[in-house]
Amino acid sequence: MAHEQSGETMNVQEMQTPRTGVQVEERHTLTGSERARPSRWAILAIVAVGVFMANLDSSIANISLPSIATAFGVALSGVVEWVVITYLVAIASVLLTAGRLADMFGHKTVWLAGLLVFTGSSALCGAARSLPVLIVARGLQGLGERC
Repeated sequence: MAHEQSGETMNVQEMQTPRTGVQVEERHTLTGSERARPSRWAILAIVAVGVFMANLDSSIANISLPSIATAFGVALSGVVEWVVITYLVAIASVLLTAGRLADMFGHKTVWLAGLLVFTGSSALCGAARSLPVLIVARGLQGLGERC
């Protein structure tokens, strides 16, 4: 239970003494780091959104391959398959490196960098005017997803 007292949040715990059965309040002033710590639910929600976006992106690309092939005027069984292949190769090739980077620089830092790369490359995919640009942008998306 938390109480406000003179502008500072206090953590109050009620305990019952074993001998007398009288309830006593124990007060502890929260430090700056305890007040600034984000909730576990907020962290879970942020990570869940990132994972959802990555899975959604790979599914959408597979479903939209016929439309992509039509838009760029290529056969479905041709070079357009590299849109998916490049993405998967990039994910597989950076998996161990991303884990090591997260150990060295912090998981939050690497995750945010990956989210930035993924978001930027998603914009490049949307703006791609040629198939080679789309393929390169999908490779960058794969790199960003694994970080």
